Amino acid sequence: MAKLVLIRHGQSEWNALNLFNGWIDTKLSEKGIAQAKEAGDLLAAEGIQFDQAYTSVLTRAIQTLHLALEEAGQLFIPEAKSWRLNERHYGALQGQNKAEAAEKWGGWFLFGLFVLIFLWEELWNLENTAYLSSCLLLLITAGAVVFSLIFERRFWCRYLCPIGGMNGLFAKLSIVELRAQQGTCAAECTTYHCYKGGKGFGEGSTTNGCPIYSHPAQLTDNKDCVLCMTCLKACPHRSVELNLRPPGIELWTTHVPHDYEVALLFLLLGGVYLHRLPELNRIFDLHVDLTQFFPHLGLSIAVIILPVTMPGFAYAVMQGLYQLGQRKIIPFKLCKPPAFIELAYGFLPLVLGANLAHYLKLGLEEGGQIIPVTFATFGQVSNNLPSFIAHPETIAFLQGTTLLVALIITIFLTQKIAKRPIQSLIPQHLASLCTLVSLWISIVGK
Repeated sequence: MAKLVLIRHGQSEWNALNLFNGWIDTKLSEKGIAQAKEAGDLLAAEGIQFDQAYTSVLTRAIQTLHLALEEAGQLFIPEAKSWRLNERHYGALQGQNKAEAAEKWGGWFLFGLFVLIFLWEELWNLENTAYLSSCLLLLITAGAVVFSLIFERRFWCRYLCPIGGMNGLFAKLSIVELRAQQGTCAAECTTYHCYKGGKGFGEGSTTNGCPIYSHPAQLTDNKDCVLCMTCLKACPHRSVELNLRPPGIELWTTHVPHDYEVALLFLLLGGVYLHRLPELNRIFDLHVDLTQFFPHLGLSIAVIILPVTMPGFAYAVMQGLYQLGQRKIIPFKLCKPPAFIELAYGFLPLVLGANLAHYLKLGLEEGGQIIPVTFATFGQVSNNLPSFIAHPETIAFLQGTTLLVALIITIFLTQKIAKRPIQSLIPQHLASLCTLVSLWISIVGK
């Protein structure tokens, strides 16, 4: 029986630098040379004899072939080279850093996926349709599997997954952080096991390195850490620490704002209104027939876009008052507001609070029926099984409290981010208050 053995080239110099290779003709790194020789040893151990070898015209592939055949003792076999076996061409991405390219375009990719998921949920009643919910979970899982085969480590989770993007955004408000002492890392560490992975020594354990390629000494944003504790286990110098911190401290210290994160922030806020669409349609007497696809779609898109209009209008007012003060048209001067993309992060606690308040009802009503529902799934229907359902007034109280606490933190965080007197930010705070009122009507009720 004929056998076909496929070998990928070893690590190239650009692979080591995390750059897109494509058709750029780079050589193997030292690690790549070792990998190619190891492949040859495995071939020799299996006793496989070859009649013909095929390779691309790229140096790294040819090096891998020769090193593997040399270790297997079969350098004499004929070989054929063809450009058709070259690595795929990455176009404009060639030579770019993979992480930087993913950072630039990945955020908008996951934003687009989130929009589609929200519309899918609303228009096809996904949350109450079991097979559609399973399809969504399968698609997200498939994305993780496919991209793990193409890229190293958790590329999908960090850059492309909608759930990962949402978790990373809310992680900025976390009260814990995983960081390393920069002085210890610079003075004592030469292996970077916490980042690269490797065999453990001293107090450090053997690990595969950080799953999302983040060094704990260089972390400035909680979105780049999944708290897997791999670096904590790998570090032999006790440099990595799990610390308590003020929620959102990076937002007014080391944070670098991104437009796609701001877009995702307001999208998540719009998602809360979208999930309450029938109630909003009834409360405001919109008279939109939600059984018709296109009217339903139009209203859904309008509701998703709506949340950004109020902060946008408030920011325009602040800019206008600043300009009028500078030209002495009004009798007082206000400080120049920071960029909208920076100030928008002040709404993050309100977005998180709105989502928590929305899902409290599901958690305290449907969540309390998990025991009878589980038994019913296996055909054991009984009215005597315990269920724990909160009183509607209790749920409303908790929802309202959550929204009020979120508003207070939003005002505080906005002040810390802006570093301006409170009178300069009154339009922004009024926008937060108006958003709270609309959320209260939507979630708690009039």
